[in-house]
Amino acid sequence: MSALLAIENLSLSYQQRGQWREVVHNVSFTLQAGEMVALVGESGSGKTTTAQAIIGLLAENGRRDSGKIVLNGTDIADWSAKRMDSLRGVSISLVPQDPGNSLNPVKTIGDQVGEMLQLHQKISKSERQQRVLELLEKVGLSHPQQRLTQYPHQLSGGMKQRVLIAIALALRPQIHHRG
Repeated sequence: MSALLAIENLSLSYQQRGQWREVVHNVSFTLQAGEMVALVGESGSGKTTTAQAIIGLLAENGRRDSGKIVLNGTDIADWSAKRMDSLRGVSISLVPQDPGNSLNPVKTIGDQVGEMLQLHQKISKSERQQRVLELLEKVGLSHPQQRLTQYPHQLSGGMKQRVLIAIALALRPQIHHRG
């Protein structure tokens, strides 16, 4: 049985002051369906950078030096940003570590969770709202009906994190990462 995700000898660098500095060195691991893998390390050790590379969201000053990122048997390491867009949220998703900078301050929580469903699924507005409510309940957000009409500044950091998890799970991706 082949792995759902296989990372093979992945090395990543960032450019700083004109110099490339390798920050991830030959990382390899596999993830089978239904399995959970933890990347553990000190702050700054490359855990988030590795997750960003997998989902195709490395910073502009970042690059993959070597290695493969194999999703369902296909090496996606060299896919374009547009092609990666077709995977994000559907096959793989990422919940950032800092929820404060990840939610749109002028959109309600309901609109932000619903936006992912609207982009990828053809369901009615009432079905979408019901699904958003179910997602907010699933991630353990208190008073989910009330949260639909609230804005990010009205939520605590932990509540924002739960909203981001709901967004990441909205399309039932095969793989999701929590930073």
